[in-house]
Amino acid sequence: MHALSHAALQSPELLCALREALIVPEIAAIDAMVRRAQGRGEIAADLPGAEYVAAQLLGVMRARPLLEGRYADAAYLSRFVERAILPGLGLTADTREP
Repeated sequence: MHALSHAALQSPELLCALREALIVPEIAAIDAMVRRAQGRGEIAADLPGAEYVAAQLLGVMRARPLLEGRYADAAYLSRFVERAILPGLGLTADTREP
């Protein structure tokens, strides 16, 4: 994925195709999840940090290999969500329902 991302930065056509096929659908799915949580009243509708959830999730998956030489596996992503994303949404891991 990293090689493809690097190649896409050199080719506007490839970048467009990559965004349309992979990135835009992922962002849409994450944004829809956040909107559903807002609709259920689980997070405030006007919370400024809500618009950055997709960037945080996609960013950490791309950045961890560069920063630590390891991929963001499920355990790491769970910790990241609990310690970085949920607090930004006014939540903690303890406030989630089982």
